[in-house]
Amino acid sequence: MKCDVERHVWPLLNGDEDLIQGIWLKMYDIAGNEYSVQFKTAGVQKIHMLTGPDWQYFVLRHRLVRYKDVTLWAFRNAQTRKLCFVITSGRLPFF
Repeated sequence: MKCDVERHVWPLLNGDEDLIQGIWLKMYDIAGNEYSVQFKTAGVQKIHMLTGPDWQYFVLRHRLVRYKDVTLWAFRNAQTRKLCFVITSGRLPFF
């Protein structure tokens, strides 16, 4: 996952967005429900993480299990230019 974040999410960051300090962003589930979460990099191993009360609620609501598959889409809102995520749990089928 770490290399996926660095390969696919880092290029979307603006120069003023500091993952050590953390950035607040909007996250959506597959039903379009909105959550406010903080995305940051922490620790010596520079682990990428999502935090905040909405993240905990999202984990409980969607019954996420540690080390199980999730799919993350990252994009910038066309109007606000803020980074956004969409997260779904479970493995998507391959076509």
